[in-house]
Formats: sequence, C-alpha cells, structure tokens
Amino acid sequence: MEIIDSKNIYEVLDIIRDYPERYLTKKSIDALQNFINGYLLANPYPDIEPPFWNFRHSTFFEDGGLNYFGNENFFKNFFLLKSNGDETLAFDLFFKYLDKYINNE
Repeated sequence: MEIIDSKNIYEVLDIIRDYPERYLTKKSIDALQNFINGYLLANPYPDIEPPFWNFRHSTFFEDGGLNYFGNENFFKNFFLLKSNGDETLAFDLFFKYLDKYINNE
C-alpha cells in the first residue's frame, strides 16, 4: 500500500478508484468502507464542497423506501444490497453515485 498526500477526500477517492489494489487490501466495497471509516475518524468534517458528510443523506439513497440512516457501515450495506452481494460491483456503484452527488445530478 502507498500513502496519498491529500486532505481532499474526493482527490483521495479518485486515486483509490483508479488504483484500488494499491491503497486498499482489494477492490471491494468492504475495503473501501473501512478506508472511509478510518479517513473520517481522523478528519471527521473535511472542508470541501459539496460536503462529503451530506453524500450519505442524498435523496437517491432513499431508494425503494428502504431507510439506511444510522447504520455505521452505510455505504457497504447499501451498495452490497444494490449489487446483490457483488463486492466489486458495489465498489463501482459507490463511485457512480459519488459522481452523481459531486456533479449535483
């Protein structure tokens, strides 16, 4: 694994998207969720726009009437459900939703 020198979570996630095996144990939503948990523990309110903290509260997560709020591993559980348990597809879906959030789609 390599060290990424950035305080912008979006820059860090872009690098991880391109090279997941360099920065995570493997390309999976579980490894990504663990990384995000650690990142936010060290930097709980990154000063960026749009605020990363609001990403999990975006309206597209209210899919199908299911309520995911309050779950500590929100992204992992949501995207595993959306991908029928496929860790790699869930990883890719995370970034698809993140791009929509960043671009305000």
